[in-house]
Amino acid sequence: MSAPASSPSPLPPQLYAYGTTSAMGLMAAALVWPPLSPYAVGWMAAIPVLSALWVAVTNWRTDRQLSAAALLAVLGLAAVFFGRGLLT
Repeated sequence: MSAPASSPSPLPPQLYAYGTTSAMGLMAAALVWPPLSPYAVGWMAAIPVLSALWVAVTNWRTDRQLSAAALLAVLGLAAVFFGRGLLT
């Protein structure tokens, strides 16, 4: 069963704020030092993956359906990432 609409978010409230702010700081540093740019883009791309893993691990006992959906999302991203490598 899905959680009611008034339930709290399964994510920590500052996860995206801190993750995005740190990624923007890395991107700004990449303007000065361009070899840093792959790390900045990688960190920006990793924020949703880390969020999905956080949801999957912390809610496994309370909301298994939500955790399974989060793990399925991570598996889908991994399939796209590795599938893209097979096509190029």
